[in-house]
Amino acid sequence: MKKKLQKVNARFYLLTAQAPNTSVGVVDDSYSIQSISGHSSINDAYLYTVKFVSDDVLPIEKLADTDAYIKLQDENTPLRKRDIHGKIYKIEESGSVAKKYLYTATVVSPFYYLGLNNKLDSQNFPVRETCTQYNQSDAEFIMMLAEEEKFSINFNSSRLKSSTLESYTMILSNMNEHASILDEVLMGSYNRSKKFTPTSQTENFYDFESPSHNYLTEHGASVKDANLEDNITTSELRSEIKVQTIRDRLELLDDARAKDLNRYTKLNAIASYSPSELISGQSESLYTDDSLYVELNEKQTGKTISAVITSTSLTASFPNALDEHVDTQDKYSFNVSFTAIAANTPFIAAQAIVKPLISGIHTAIVSGGSADTPEGENTIDVDELGRIKVIFHFDNDKPTSAYVRLGTMFSGNNWGSQFLPRVNTEVIVSFINGDIDKPVIVGAVYNGNNKIPKDLPDSKTQSYIKTQSMPQHEDEEGYNELLFEDKNSEELLSLRAQKDYKLHAQHDSAINIDNDQVEEVGNDETITIGNDRTTDIGNNDSLTVSGNQTETVMMNKSESILIAKALSVGAGYQTSVGGAKNETVGLSSTEQVGVLKHIIAGKRFELSVGSSSLILNADGTIILQGKEISINGSKQVTINGKMVEIN
Repeated sequence: MKKKLQKVNARFYLLTAQAPNTSVGVVDDSYSIQSISGHSSINDAYLYTVKFVSDDVLPIEKLADTDAYIKLQDENTPLRKRDIHGKIYKIEESGSVAKKYLYTATVVSPFYYLGLNNKLDSQNFPVRETCTQYNQSDAEFIMMLAEEEKFSINFNSSRLKSSTLESYTMILSNMNEHASILDEVLMGSYNRSKKFTPTSQTENFYDFESPSHNYLTEHGASVKDANLEDNITTSELRSEIKVQTIRDRLELLDDARAKDLNRYTKLNAIASYSPSELISGQSESLYTDDSLYVELNEKQTGKTISAVITSTSLTASFPNALDEHVDTQDKYSFNVSFTAIAANTPFIAAQAIVKPLISGIHTAIVSGGSADTPEGENTIDVDELGRIKVIFHFDNDKPTSAYVRLGTMFSGNNWGSQFLPRVNTEVIVSFINGDIDKPVIVGAVYNGNNKIPKDLPDSKTQSYIKTQSMPQHEDEEGYNELLFEDKNSEELLSLRAQKDYKLHAQHDSAINIDNDQVEEVGNDETITIGNDRTTDIGNNDSLTVSGNQTETVMMNKSESILIAKALSVGAGYQTSVGGAKNETVGLSSTEQVGVLKHIIAGKRFELSVGSSSLILNADGTIILQGKEISINGSKQVTINGKMVEIN
C-alpha cells in the first residue's frame, strides 16, 4: 500500500524558552505536532491543546508561561498557512514512543491569564460615572464591559503576525464593519438555521435628577438579507412580543440621556436578533478562522453565501510526527467546525458575562476626595445633590469613589432631613438591585477610631443626637446635643447649643412645668411682647436687681395688693408725678421721718379732718378752722403780727 502523504505540515515553535541543544527531529527550533485541537470565537479568548514530539527530554518548568507559535502549512502550497501565537499556559509530559518524547501543551491567548486575576477593583471611564470591578477576574470585567456596550473583541492572532507582541493585540470593534476579508472562496459544507427571538425592545430610564421625566423609547430589528427575511407570522410575532426594561443607570456618551437610551435600546434590539439566524459548517481550509468575512461555497450542492465567521473549533491529528513508529496512516485528520452569520445579519455577541451581584451590604470610609485623607479630619465633602465620596474596603489600592447618594430619614421638595457624614466616618452602603455600581449610603457605624460619645454600658439608658463643631475648637470640645435619659426616676430631655439657640413659633407656644424652673442668663436678656402680658404667681414672687432697675409704663399702671406692702429704700427715694396723684388709705396711715421732712406745694396746701381744716395759700394766707382750737405751749406761746386780733 502506497504511503499517504500529509496534506498539512504542523510545527510547534518555542519562542522565548531556552530549548536544549538538539539536532534530530528538530527543524528551525521547532517540533513536529502529532495532534492539535482547540477553539476560537469572537468575545472569547482562544485555547489550543497541542501534542508535540521531541527527541530529547524538555525542562517543562522552563517552558511554562513562555511564548509559543503554532504553524499550520499546506505542504503542496506553502503560502497557504495559518499562524497561531500564544502563551504556554500548561505543559505536561505525555510519555514516550521508542526514543521520542511526547509533550502536551495548552496554548492560550495572553488575555486568558486575566481570567485568573480576580480583583475587587474600581476604575473610572470617561463615559461612565462609576465602573467597579467586583468579584470578577480581569478578563470577565473587560468582557462584561464590551458586552454591555455591544462591542465585539477579536482575540485571533493569525492575521497579526508581524511580531509576537502584535499577535497578542485585541481588536475592539463592530464585527460587521471591521471583520477581516478572506480574498478567496472558503470551501466547505454548511447549513443555515433560523429561530424566533423577540427583537422589539421597549426601555425606560429612571432619572433621579428628573424623576417625573418620561424617557420611554422603543426599537425593533429585522433582517436585511432578502433570502432570510421574516415571513408574515414571524413579523407579527416580532411586533407583538416586546421585551420591556427600565434602567436606573445610563452611561452618558452624548450628554443627553434620551439620545443615550435610544442608542442602547437600538443596540439591544440588534443583539436580540443576532442569534435568530445562524450558519454552522465544517471546512478543511487552513484559513477557516473567526472574525473573518468569507464567501462560503459548498461544492456538493453549489450553494454559496456571504458570511462572517463567529467561532471555530479545530481538531487535527498528524501521526507521521512519530515517523516509522506510526501503526496506521488512517489516523490523519484535519477539520475545522465553525459557526457564522449571514454578512447582512447584524451581529452583536450574546451577553455571556453576568455582572456579580452583592446580596448584602458593605461598609466604607467617607473620603475627603482623595485616598490620603488624614485620620481625624473633621470636614465634609459633598456635592450639590447631597452626595458624598467613600473608600471601599475591598479595593487594596483604596481609590476614592464617585459621589454616592445618601439616604435620609425622609425627603421631599425643599423639605426633609439632613445629616451629612464627616470625612473618616464609617458608613453602611447598600446596592440597588445588588449592583456594585448603584450604591446608596443607608447608615453609619462606630469603629475603633470613631468612638461612641457616651461610655457604655453606663449610659445605656441614654439616646442622643450629638454633632461636632467644624472645625473643632482648640481649647474645648464644641458640639450641639439633644439627649434623652430614660433611666427610671431620672428621666431627662436635654438640649445643648454650642453657641446660639433660636426658637420660632409662628403661632402659639405653651410651656407647662409641673415643678420648679431655673433659668440662668449669663449676660443680657431682652423680652419684646407685641401685645399684652399676664403673669400669675400662685405664692410668693422675689426679684433681686444687683444694679439699677428702670421701669417705664407708657400709659396707665394699676397695682393691687390685698394685704400689705413693705417698701425699703436704702438711700434716696424720688417720686415724680406729671399730673395728679391720689393716695387712699382705708384705715390708718403712719409716716415717720428720722430727721427732716419738706412739703412744698406750688399754690395751695390743704389738710382736712372732718370739720377741721388747715389751708396754706401761695399768697401767704393761712386758714385754720375748727370747732375748738387749742394752742398749748409747755413753755411759751408767741404770736407776732402787724395786727393781731383775738375775738
